[in-house]
Amino acid sequence: MKAVRTLPWSESNQRYLTLTLARIRALLEDRAGAETVAVPVEDDGLREIAAGMASPPAIESLCTLFGLSPFERDVLLLCAGIEMDSRISALCASVQGEPIRSYPTFSLALSLFPEAHWSALTPAAPLRWWRMLELGSGTTLTQSPLRIDERILHYLAGVSHIDDRLMGYVEPVDVPEHLVPSHKVLAEQIAATWSNSVQGMSLPVIQLVGIDHSARRDVA
Repeated sequence: MKAVRTLPWSESNQRYLTLTLARIRALLEDRAGAETVAVPVEDDGLREIAAGMASPPAIESLCTLFGLSPFERDVLLLCAGIEMDSRISALCASVQGEPIRSYPTFSLALSLFPEAHWSALTPAAPLRWWRMLELGSGTTLTQSPLRIDERILHYLAGVSHIDDRLMGYVEPVDVPEHLVPSHKVLAEQIAATWSNSVQGMSLPVIQLVGIDHSARRDVA
């Protein structure tokens, strides 16, 4: 029996991301009237890649964590594609009819992607609320350039690091292997409180009180 080679998560994630970006490029090529249009991989092919990974692809984890709709997912991928595939910027300019507009806009996304919805553009929606995208200056909201946040871009590529805006303010800590039952309950209550918070509202502030510094740190 021939052994099946299992790729490292980073390689599989890169392959998954490359194929999802190929779908975005194919939509742009079709809209631009290109002579040849890349044939995107079927969803079954993507699911097969994901099924062989130890943990979900970064883009799928991000969508689950922040509750992104299919349209919001595509907008984020379009902005990531500008950074990762040089052909996409030229296609953006072609579709928008101006050589200088080699960047994504909400207007382009609304006309390009299925399941488009206006609510994704609002400041309270995930893409702007969590600053996943940066909105450049423009005459209107829909015509302003969009740029993916650098931290999010690296995360999608499978590279995790502390946001440079937090350097000097935070540092990584080791996660304890075990918590005593009472501390585990506290940690779960905190996680549930934040997870169930209303979208667009500030997260509740949690204060841990006690004389044991190491215990408070473990719960955090």
